[in-house]
Amino acid sequence: MIHGFAWILLLYSFLPIILGMKFVRGTRMSLAFIAVMGFHHVIAVLNSFVSTVRGAGKDGERFHYIADGIAQNQDFYFSIGPDLYHNFLAISYFVFGSSRFLGAELSVMAFGFSFLLLVKLMDILEISRYRVSVLLLFGLLPTALIHTSVTLRESWEILFFMSTVYFGLRYQFYRKWKYIFLAIAAVAAFGSLHHGMLAFSVFLLPCVLLWPIGHRSMSRAFVTRPRAIFALLGCFGALAVALALTTKNFNVELASSLMQGEVLEYSSGFREGTATSRATYDAPLELSSVSGFLLSFAMIILHYVLEPFPWKIMNIVDLYAFFEVLLRVLLFMFSWWAITQEHGAKKQVMKMLLVLYVVLSIIWALGTTNYGTAIRHHLVGYWIILLLGAPQMFRAISALHLVVFPPLARVQKWYRNSLPNP
Repeated sequence: MIHGFAWILLLYSFLPIILGMKFVRGTRMSLAFIAVMGFHHVIAVLNSFVSTVRGAGKDGERFHYIADGIAQNQDFYFSIGPDLYHNFLAISYFVFGSSRFLGAELSVMAFGFSFLLLVKLMDILEISRYRVSVLLLFGLLPTALIHTSVTLRESWEILFFMSTVYFGLRYQFYRKWKYIFLAIAAVAAFGSLHHGMLAFSVFLLPCVLLWPIGHRSMSRAFVTRPRAIFALLGCFGALAVALALTTKNFNVELASSLMQGEVLEYSSGFREGTATSRATYDAPLELSSVSGFLLSFAMIILHYVLEPFPWKIMNIVDLYAFFEVLLRVLLFMFSWWAITQEHGAKKQVMKMLLVLYVVLSIIWALGTTNYGTAIRHHLVGYWIILLLGAPQMFRAISALHLVVFPPLARVQKWYRNSLPNP
């Protein structure tokens, strides 16, 4: 029964429905949860027992085989980046059996928790009318279905990123130590999973704990959050000590770059050393001059956000990737529009989320050189523009329907009445 625990996870993923938990409210929400989790389980089963799902092969299989080797040799160790995920899978394989299906179901489990957290975040933003539509667009996006149902890190990155934001907001509203500790635990797990996310975490934690929600100025927010300031000083002190004591199990080059403020140099060297493929775009980071840096930086962001361009579309996968680009651009535009329509604390929360999305996208862009990888990286922050922009987008679609379709119906009625009687 090497896959036994994986099947148990599959059954327990529907526990919120069975217990009628407050996260899943009403028939429509329950059906949305069942649909999302059901499709994720189908992908996990197909990829584990039938055939490798397209888009899940190379990296997902590499994570599995490396973890399997570590489990067989019992050579466990702690590190930052992909090695942490390797060892997490390896420990799971060692305890419950080396099963690709188990690795996939662990990812599905993480995504299921993200689904429930998204419901809580929608409550904070007071999204009710389009809740089910947002959840389906979150869970049934094809790239989300594939990349969060196999042995990849994306589902865990989404979960820990979302958890950091959620617990940070809970601290903002209730000012309790437990939410600070939970936010720190979530951001530590998030930063440990990926080198780029480690750099982002240095910005993420202060942002969610000190953003001026309920205050007009950052200075006022700063002086009213002594617990957060104390916790942040402790975290940054611990991080400095950890990087200073860097061992072979850590990425020495990244640690050195963080300590010396040379993240751009690290990014430039990483981009130059990346292997090329059909999906690779030529956007080097120029550091020799200010104008060169600004131009190359703008081109990197442009490629990361908009690739593949229409003239690069060569197959159905490229076509899908292009339509996903259009969706993200629309959601970002509607997110900006939605913020302009709000006021008070809700507007401040929405601004913070959009800032986090932009900063995360910039960090991903600096370390991404092809749109095959970019489409996975976009998933980590996708939930933000979905929360902010989707309700406004659905309202615009409804308004367009009211404007366009009634006149068309009247034209159709007039046309039918103008026809001669048979």
